[in-house]
Amino acid sequence: MYSRLGQFPAAERHLRTALSLRPDFTEARLELAQTHARRGQTDLAVAEYRSVLRRQPANPVALLRLADVLAAQGRRPAAIQTLRQAIALHPSLWEAHYLLGVELAVQESIEEARERFAETVRLRPDFALGHLNLGISLAKLGRLNEAAIQFRITLTLDPANAKAAEYLRSLESAAQPSAPPREPEADKQGRTRWVSTATTVSA
Repeated sequence: MYSRLGQFPAAERHLRTALSLRPDFTEARLELAQTHARRGQTDLAVAEYRSVLRRQPANPVALLRLADVLAAQGRRPAAIQTLRQAIALHPSLWEAHYLLGVELAVQESIEEARERFAETVRLRPDFALGHLNLGISLAKLGRLNEAAIQFRITLTLDPANAKAAEYLRSLESAAQPSAPPREPEADKQGRTRWVSTATTVSA
């Protein structure tokens, strides 16, 4: 609670007290890692997530959050490896497919990114950003009619999505779309993402 209110020192004190009494308290360790991440203490966050994974190698929250922090540090190969591990352990974990798609798209591995976004929306059909990124990847691959379909779905799910509207107008008004940005935009924490951060991962 303290961390979510921005009271990071108080949050850390309470969480460390809880962990001193019960070192295997997974939820407290995940929250401590998240507190470190919110404070920009990414090395400490990575250490805590890895501590969780030593005890629970298949913990999906730890895997997803670890990958997110690694990506924020610019350690994209490690983030991709972590996401592949998460998918191998949890094939239906749509957040992992989405985040892997984002990381692959940043690396310009567009076809594999498209596959991950397609799997994302198969598992989570109501996730607008999944459809948006699938549309962008299809447009980059020259599959313009399919891209337009995905942009329309995005707007059905999220009528205020300016990116989907912009790309759809481009597809409808010209033979070739305006190129989607090669470099991602910044999210609220200043980290880079192809279009946007994926999701909120809860404990």
